[in-house]
Amino acid sequence: MVIWNNEYLNGLAMGWYFICINIAIQPFTSQLVVDVWLECEVELKKILKSGEYTFLMPLRVFVDSTTCFDIWLDADGDIQASEIYCERHL
Repeated sequence: MVIWNNEYLNGLAMGWYFICINIAIQPFTSQLVVDVWLECEVELKKILKSGEYTFLMPLRVFVDSTTCFDIWLDADGDIQASEIYCERHL
């Protein structure tokens, strides 16, 4: 069993998320960006599947100390993500 550290997982998920946004808003995305996104997606799917991250139990990804988003695999095995939100630490 492979164990990923939190920093690696968080960085991978952030990369995937922000590349998705880039691809969505730019009609002409370079092939290099698409290739990096696909590599991130393949690795992230493996991790989300092995960690059993679902809509009910998503992976929380931190952009900074209070800003985050959630990601998970849907029933079809596709990665889904929430919008970015602020989490207040009490």
